[in-house]
Amino acid sequence: MKHNDPKISFCTVCMNRLHHLSKTLPQNISDNRIYPCVEFVIVDYNSSDGLYEWISTNFRKELSTGLVRYYRTNQPHYFNRSHSRNMAFKKASGDVLCNIDADNFTGPFFAQYIGEYFKSNPNAFLTPDYSVRDVMGRLCVKATDFAEVRGFNEHLEGYGYDDMDIYKRLEAKGLLHGFIDKHPEFLNAISHPNIERYQNEFLGKHIEKIYIAYLKPYLSEVIFFFNDGRYEKGRILDSELIKARKLFRGSEDNEISLLSGWQSGSWLLKEENYLLSGNMQKLMKMVKVAEGAVNYRDRIFFEVSDRNVFDQLIINKSEIDNRRKCFFHESYVNRSSVNTEGYGQGELLELVPEI
Repeated sequence: MKHNDPKISFCTVCMNRLHHLSKTLPQNISDNRIYPCVEFVIVDYNSSDGLYEWISTNFRKELSTGLVRYYRTNQPHYFNRSHSRNMAFKKASGDVLCNIDADNFTGPFFAQYIGEYFKSNPNAFLTPDYSVRDVMGRLCVKATDFAEVRGFNEHLEGYGYDDMDIYKRLEAKGLLHGFIDKHPEFLNAISHPNIERYQNEFLGKHIEKIYIAYLKPYLSEVIFFFNDGRYEKGRILDSELIKARKLFRGSEDNEISLLSGWQSGSWLLKEENYLLSGNMQKLMKMVKVAEGAVNYRDRIFFEVSDRNVFDQLIINKSEIDNRRKCFFHESYVNRSSVNTEGYGQGELLELVPEI
């Protein structure tokens, strides 16, 4: 290794994703061992699937040398992508920080690629192309630049747009946005169902049922029922069908959008009928007309029973909520407003193996 090669920190956060990390971490370590100045920082975000035991049993040598550094927090009840990544990045000691999702493979010699890239492009950051969903979180950025933009935006809590938000702020700082798209060998991930994208988040734990009414081919009205007696209702527009053209995920002109804000209130199930109240409206009844179908304000809503549709609607809601926060939040024009009270805060316990 040359004396000016940057130290690289691969950062992975994990909440009940041991079934992925057990496949990716050993391979990623093997694929990057030839680059001496590298570390793998693992933040266990209150997992309950045996991650601590697996790390402590299988990586004693790597923990003792500092190749692997493992931290755990017992505080979070739900997965927060931005906060957990900020925790990991703040614990990293590298010159260049790189997020590696638990289901991602780095590919052979990825560390060398990063090191050479940043030596040639010191005023840049590196990500995949916007069109590759499973590796969209693969941000590589200098530690100093990450600190200057104050990390991932913890105002964004669910799935989606946490990556786009920080990319925008790094670009606003004047950094070149480099892409890894010419190197597909670095962009492999484990395929998995959509439920794994959100099941440990607030929406995944609290949305009980979803009802949908199809108003037009491009317009649907959706009601999300939460298990605490709340509901949120809104009309979702599919811009792709209107414009008949494919848009990249992450562009500000998006495929799925909300016509206006969510209407919210409380719900109660009484004799197979739902009673809805809220937003200064009188009590409204959703009358059961058939199994899985209700009449609400002279419109038929169907309960979403298909697993794939259910998962996609939750992802759509999460992305809509985060995107609206991004576009209407001043973080897009004033990076100093993000995480003004700090970021990545919370207690982390480090696993130090016994000698």
